[in-house]
Amino acid sequence: EHSILGSGTLWYWYDEGPDYLQVPASEGAADLIQRIPTYEDVLLVPTGRILRTGYEEKNGTPCIFVEVEGEQDGVLEQYWVSTAGGLLMAARREENGREVYTMTSGDVVRPGVLEAGDLTLPDGTAAG
Repeated sequence: EHSILGSGTLWYWYDEGPDYLQVPASEGAADLIQRIPTYEDVLLVPTGRILRTGYEEKNGTPCIFVEVEGEQDGVLEQYWVSTAGGLLMAARREENGREVYTMTSGDVVRPGVLEAGDLTLPDGTAAG
């Protein structure tokens, strides 16, 4: 999935197909991105729930790996945080042995001013 926030607008789409959603950033933005964990989430995990830690490479990026016991029975969460930038690179959630959520982060694009024509949406139209 992809999401871009700029000029008071949120654009959201998946890799496949030309369809996308465009909404004002003040409406619905939090609902669309609410399940994306952050490295701050990892920092807030009580140490008693940490099951395993280490250094691992994830998608070509050196990371700190943290595996934690979820708050509910049967839940396992895994996080990979970049050692270079401190950003969350990947996360995974398992419930009763079944993967129910996974996310990976690509290259970080620094925020800037989105001008008309700076962004081409999946259907080929320009946004901004």
